Amino acid sequence: MLPEDVIKLIASFELYPSIHDADQWSWVGSQNGNFSTQFALNLIRAHIHKERDPIWSAIWKAFIPQRIRFFLWLVGHDCIMSNKNRARRGLTVDPSCQNCPGIDETTLHILRDCPIARVIWEKLVPKHLHIKSFSLTLRSWLEFNLKPPCFIPENWTPYFANGVWFL
Repeated sequence: MLPEDVIKLIASFELYPSIHDADQWSWVGSQNGNFSTQFALNLIRAHIHKERDPIWSAIWKAFIPQRIRFFLWLVGHDCIMSNKNRARRGLTVDPSCQNCPGIDETTLHILRDCPIARVIWEKLVPKHLHIKSFSLTLRSWLEFNLKPPCFIPENWTPYFANGVWFL
């Protein structure tokens, strides 16, 4: 498909100009290209530090069934199959909610903002927390309810987790 002169030009390049320029192993990210256990340990520590987000420890330490913990982890990563996520992956053409035409069905919409879900949360969430609870982003909403402040009852987390699971 290329013109003949371009093919000849490409073929004229010598791939190995010298025998002395052989490939060699290199440790990506280190200053000198050499492997060191200290550098590898620092990479591992940096990765672990990123994973130490308080929301994940709140999910995995909550006194709730394991299947609900895993579901909350998926919710925290915005990985449940909402129509918006399905549309993004090419599994549907319509990202909107079946109950709310014209509104995208996001994870937060399914679990909190859809009128069906909202009725449940309005009954469960104390009235003085409605404004805050219904205005947070998905991540903030999870963190607020999984690591509740002192003015929320201590046993709120299982109620919240089961409400999310039910929805």
